[in-house]
Amino acid sequence: MGGSRTDRAALGVRRRLQLACAFAAIAGLCGAAPSAPAAPSPVAMAAPATVPGTERFDLTGSNGQTYRISVGLPQGYERMADARFATVYVLDANGSFAMATELARILAAGGEIPPVVVVGIGYPVDFLSETVLQRLRDFTPTPDPVHERLVEALTGTGTPVVSGQAAAFRRFIADQLIPAVEARYRASPHQRLLAGHSLGALFGLAVLADQPDLFDAYVLSSPPVLWDREYVLRRMAQALYPKPRADCGPVRLFLAMGREETTLSKVIGLPPDLTPAERDFLKAVGDPSPVAQFDSLLGVLQRQPKADLTLRSEIFPGETHGSVEPRAWVEGLRWALGPGLEDRCAGKSGSGSHDAR
Repeated sequence: MGGSRTDRAALGVRRRLQLACAFAAIAGLCGAAPSAPAAPSPVAMAAPATVPGTERFDLTGSNGQTYRISVGLPQGYERMADARFATVYVLDANGSFAMATELARILAAGGEIPPVVVVGIGYPVDFLSETVLQRLRDFTPTPDPVHERLVEALTGTGTPVVSGQAAAFRRFIADQLIPAVEARYRASPHQRLLAGHSLGALFGLAVLADQPDLFDAYVLSSPPVLWDREYVLRRMAQALYPKPRADCGPVRLFLAMGREETTLSKVIGLPPDLTPAERDFLKAVGDPSPVAQFDSLLGVLQRQPKADLTLRSEIFPGETHGSVEPRAWVEGLRWALGPGLEDRCAGKSGSGSHDAR
């Protein structure tokens, strides 16, 4: 009986750690217990696996924060010496960079998109689960005390939880990261795409509203519309979309959601035995349907003038908050960077050389 109670207690801890991370990352990726030491093996010590054709560097922003930047170059980059490439900036690089880089290469190899440079924006730690507080700080456009209190209670570290610093993070990307990337690599200034999931998608919408011409296209999945009493609905209703950039046509926005994201409790994995902090949180925000809130966001966007913004949206059947990201990534890149890109950008980039692999 004692062992059974211990197991149940451990399960409760893991569930709550997952909940804390769900607001700041992808539900289900956080809270795993540390692995037990490996048994002795006759195999020689293995070196860490890396993604071929990638490199990384750290860059400290004027906001005082240090970011780990990972760069994935397209296959054949050195051979295409005269080409400049569309550049895909990927948030949550600690969890998504390897996936994004290889999916982009697969799509390019099949001629579905041109070769691209993938730039992952992450933090100087190893795992996505270690970035909870950084993401809450950088990806959110406004403070949300209700979410802050919940994450503070569930993490139990005593570290202050700060949100609402997206403007400073955006300035780091605009003023420091993009110039560094375009100086160091053959990245086209005329074809930039931003990809983000969950809170990363909320950040992407904030960029679109506040500095819309920073990127030519956005691929965003599962934005948490409930943040700060549905702030994003109010902000997007007031947004003025940009004039087309660099002859590439209107800014393109791809928005996606998983059909299985039916309730907040389901998305973040709330257990049946709620803690006081969890009960207080649900009392404050209710248990809204993220899919219904996504539909509300689409309604706001569709009522805006469309001359300078092209919108496509998808709700993917069978996909959850965790599984929808790669699906959105593939479909969004096909749509934003697929056939016709060279015509839209008036030949500004050499990245359309599909025969250069």
